[in-house]
Amino acid sequence: MRKAVCHVFDRQQVSQTLEGVNRLFEWPPCRVPGNVLEEGSHDAAGWVEDFEHYGQNNTERAAEYLEEEGYERDGDGNWMTPDGERFEINVMNGADRKDIGVLKQNLEDFGIAVEQEQVDDATFDERRQSGDYHIMPDGSSANGVRALWALDLVPNWVQSITHFNPEVEIPMPVGDPDGSEGTKTINVEEHIRQWQVTDEDQYHRELMWWWNQNIPEMEAMFQPDAGAYNAGNWSLDGPAGVIDGTEDALYLLPKMADADMEYKG
Repeated sequence: MRKAVCHVFDRQQVSQTLEGVNRLFEWPPCRVPGNVLEEGSHDAAGWVEDFEHYGQNNTERAAEYLEEEGYERDGDGNWMTPDGERFEINVMNGADRKDIGVLKQNLEDFGIAVEQEQVDDATFDERRQSGDYHIMPDGSSANGVRALWALDLVPNWVQSITHFNPEVEIPMPVGDPDGSEGTKTINVEEHIRQWQVTDEDQYHRELMWWWNQNIPEMEAMFQPDAGAYNAGNWSLDGPAGVIDGTEDALYLLPKMADADMEYKG
């Protein structure tokens, strides 16, 4: 279902409405920062070339996914559920967001009914924690290759609001949505831990592939990493891979036991 919705989305229509520092996320969903993919500064930029690409208003592919689940179109082109009811998607909040507006119009043009709701903050938080919604806006300030996969972020926070299954099958090999070699069962949290301990690319690639095939969230826009510090007034001490690498050092270092930020000015 999520795949079908993401295929209906036409991200190029969003490019006409971008404001401020927002940039279009032009790559397949993969939970890698847009600036890293744009610069090609990590091997992940090459890995995603084989991933399933959404956001291209591929209504033919979307229809295939819906029909596989028993959905059918009526004589007026409206999609009906397997129970014979009109297929309707609830969008909770985001009425002022241009990307949400584009998605709603894409869905309606495709024959899916859309109900837009605006709720107060307390209701929004309660409903996302209980899973009482279909689509909602979200964002993250984490902006590093590893920071986006922090244990307190994906298995904890993201899971609590998207309600993804922590143990899931992914089609294999990586890059083949049809699973010509079958499927592999992974535990998302354990895979993140193994990646952290071993630093082996296999775990990272399979986590990205899981994100692409299950789509707990779909990246639509990103903002370039504008964080900076005055090196004349501050000193940073921590792992070289964080300070000198593609990670968001200012986000990670205050959270690390073996790292320091010291004011010298």
